[in-house]
Amino acid sequence: MKKLFLFILLTAGINLFAFDAKIVITRALNIEDQFMHILPQRPPFFPILSKIEPQTPFKVYFLALHPELKNNQASISGKVAFVRPDGKKNELTLKPVKFNVSGDKAGVLLLPGAIRGIMDRPPKDPFGKYTVQLELKDDNSGKLIKTSSVFEYVEKIEPDKKADALNKLTNYYRAPEPEYILPGFEALIKKQPEQKQKEKKNYNPLPQMALFYHLLKNNPQYVEPFADMVINKMGTDGRNLGATILYFLSPETAAMLPEQFKKHCEKYFKNNPFEVKNPTVPYQLDILWSEFFVTGKKAPLMKIINSTALFADAINVNDFKKIKNPTAQDTKKLFNGLTAFSAVWSTGSLAKQHQLINLYLEAALVRKELKDKFTAASAARILQDRSKKQ
Repeated sequence: MKKLFLFILLTAGINLFAFDAKIVITRALNIEDQFMHILPQRPPFFPILSKIEPQTPFKVYFLALHPELKNNQASISGKVAFVRPDGKKNELTLKPVKFNVSGDKAGVLLLPGAIRGIMDRPPKDPFGKYTVQLELKDDNSGKLIKTSSVFEYVEKIEPDKKADALNKLTNYYRAPEPEYILPGFEALIKKQPEQKQKEKKNYNPLPQMALFYHLLKNNPQYVEPFADMVINKMGTDGRNLGATILYFLSPETAAMLPEQFKKHCEKYFKNNPFEVKNPTVPYQLDILWSEFFVTGKKAPLMKIINSTALFADAINVNDFKKIKNPTAQDTKKLFNGLTAFSAVWSTGSLAKQHQLINLYLEAALVRKELKDKFTAASAARILQDRSKKQ
């Protein structure tokens, strides 16, 4: 996939305050989250899709820029057409929509009803270049805009063998390239002996496994190749880690596994370890970060920052060591403190590289969504520290 980023305000060659339309063809999972959960004066950005493989989920979004407002309301209507390589055209009428606009300095509106796409193999969907044509009308001004975008449907996208496959996946939401899932998992398995030696009794690969759990969950076209690689072509580490992912991914993938391994998972895991609702130990935060790096969505970040509420019933390591006979409750308070501290530290640290974290936290504070005093204070401090370093 050609990694182009559409930054909505930086649109060369047009009047930044004139009505315009844009098409966004993307594999990104967080477009709706960006429009809903960051402030409207902070325009979102997207990785743009230029090539797509068979059975790969993608979406087509339509944007209206700077429509004329009447009583703070925009009114948009239009139609879209999909033109195949063989010239066949499929036209759709977009449902007319009215937006109540308040404080939207960017003037960028996401039209509802994004089109979900999955390409079938030829002859149903021939390989080649597809054109998406959009015609939008600003009903308040009467102005009509026509624009188009192209993507290429190809048999296969080969990953760059020289690229660091794991690094390509770590920031997946910024540039979704699912072709690195299989080589990325192979790279992870090669690092396991070194990780075991380094971490010893603290060895815990679950956060790294969670990355691939969420990648496969959102890229079903790679589930079967992943299962074949894990079950038939890997050694002990690869089979054990990969099979655990497959066991929790779905009932269908769990059914692929030997009965003995399924019993092993039932014995050691009471619940799906990759779906964390309320983190109570630090490694669960890392599992949530893996989900965030894949999806770029607000939900896992909010679970992380909300875990700072555990400060209300926590003790630190030094105070714990002073207790001669610690109870289960004392241990729980210790882990509460460790988890809350880790949440603050990891969020503050990662916010330096991920502006999206700051945008979600900023909006949550402005909209008073963070009800707990520790959580609100932690988020405010992270944003304050971030602004000082800019």
